[in-house]
Amino acid sequence: MRYFVISDDGSRYGPADLATLKQWAQEGRLLGTQYLEEETGGRRILAAELTGLTFAPPAGGGYAPGAAAAAYPRQGFADASKDMNQGWIFGVLSIFCCPIIFAYFGLQAAKRAEEKGANATGPKVLCYLGIGLWILNVIFRLATLRG
Repeated sequence: MRYFVISDDGSRYGPADLATLKQWAQEGRLLGTQYLEEETGGRRILAAELTGLTFAPPAGGGYAPGAAAAAYPRQGFADASKDMNQGWIFGVLSIFCCPIIFAYFGLQAAKRAEEKGANATGPKVLCYLGIGLWILNVIFRLATLRG
């Protein structure tokens, strides 16, 4: 059976038999996305649907063999903001309860945020404030026990 090749602009080329279409496909002159029209029936099919055709790889489109994709840097603002939020939360908790424990976790989160490029001064100050208030509370309670 012979087919006309329908180009993107609607022009018809051919008719060509299967052997010629195979040659055109290997040369890159026929793409799998182009339509073929039967010479006798006028039925249209995609060239990729015709059995027996193998198409040449697209020229210059794609990666060179063996080329790997570059690694995407995963650290960034989203990670730093998560650590900053944890620092703020633990800092506030250190003021109201268990200052030694929550201040420790808050300072660790602030340190991680700084390593990722964020300015974590606020959470650090809040954690130190929680520890300072705890120390003042201990001193005040010891003073009231003696007096």
